[in-house]
Amino acid sequence: MLSELEIDADHFRREGWVRVDDVVPKKQLDAVVDLICEFFGVDSEHMEPGRKFGEVVNGIVPVHQHQALWDTRQEPSVHAAFKALHATDDLWVTMDRASYKPQLSKRSKYVRGDANAIHVDKNLNDDGFTVQGVLYLTDTTEDQGAWECVPEMFREIRDDGRRELKRDEDFSSYALHRVPGKAGSLVIWDGRMPHSSGHNWSDKPRFAQYITMNKCGDEDERQSRIENWRQNRAPTYWRNMPRQVDPEPWEKPARLTTHGKRILGLMRWS
Repeated sequence: MLSELEIDADHFRREGWVRVDDVVPKKQLDAVVDLICEFFGVDSEHMEPGRKFGEVVNGIVPVHQHQALWDTRQEPSVHAAFKALHATDDLWVTMDRASYKPQLSKRSKYVRGDANAIHVDKNLNDDGFTVQGVLYLTDTTEDQGAWECVPEMFREIRDDGRRELKRDEDFSSYALHRVPGKAGSLVIWDGRMPHSSGHNWSDKPRFAQYITMNKCGDEDERQSRIENWRQNRAPTYWRNMPRQVDPEPWEKPARLTTHGKRILGLMRWS
């Protein structure tokens, strides 16, 4: 899989995003799907008509340190994809969450085609290069909650030096682009890209895992990352999120390969 990885870096530079296919094997994808289903008490193929936690819009699954999540992060092809864009091995992986989105209910206020809370996570006054990523755990169609973005506005930010987006920014004059993908596809985007995960209008749930790798940080950050892994804790800024258990209820820290230790920071890249 690693030797066959194809990344269109030119497309990334031009459009602000790229999809890399066949990055993670099915066995590892299925393990994360099973984890999500266990967390919500749902079936992977069918969506229950009720909403256990109300209408699911962002679909966040607040689990960070489970072995299944680390097994996808440790897949060498994932690092290879981010390395192709950063041009360095020296990357750390985020201890990020998963996502589960059933079909929107009929009582939803949204109509087909509506964007879902388009936003930019990066501080636009920060000139450093960062990316973000999401891994599709199952085949995902455009109307199934696929990742969506606004490339035209990204180009304005990139080329015109735009430094802020209003909280109530009007995106209606911009074309919205949704990115479908097969199970195992990894979508990576420039941190300045306005984006969201779309609404799910299909009859199948959307399963995904957020995976990002950026350049290694300082020693304080390295030590904090190691302690979060050892203690099965979410990163500090996510510990108060709804339904987040702290620490997470796993008996031991996730097992790491040599590669996994490097992307955590437990071992140095050089």
